[in-house]
Amino acid sequence: MRIFITSSIALLLLTGFTGNQSLEVDSQDDSIDYNGDGHPDVTYDYYEDYFYEFIDRNYDLKTDVSNKFNYEDNLPIQTTYDNNFDGYPETKVFYQNGWVDYSFVDINNDNKFDVYESYEYGVLKFS
Repeated sequence: MRIFITSSIALLLLTGFTGNQSLEVDSQDDSIDYNGDGHPDVTYDYYEDYFYEFIDRNYDLKTDVSNKFNYEDNLPIQTTYDNNFDGYPETKVFYQNGWVDYSFVDINNDNKFDVYESYEYGVLKFS
């Protein structure tokens, strides 16, 4: 639950949501429109054992962050980032018991990871 709340706060900060705007939640599609443009900025897809959260941080209608959570405790399993908004998810982060376990970064989009980071209880061990 702690991770879910933290990721929600981070999402609000990244999207610039200040609390003065109204959030439009489409309960039928399980989506949120943060900027009121009629397009979902966060959507959720549900499966038997886990669910996905897809986030469009720059409002270009493309997924920039994809989070996979398990239902049992709502802890993250995997996150994928497109941090430069080029449509290619270059960073993949994997979690163990809610803590970052390791991550891979493909800097030049050649489908080979250029950076590997290993963590212990969320603290970087080596890169």
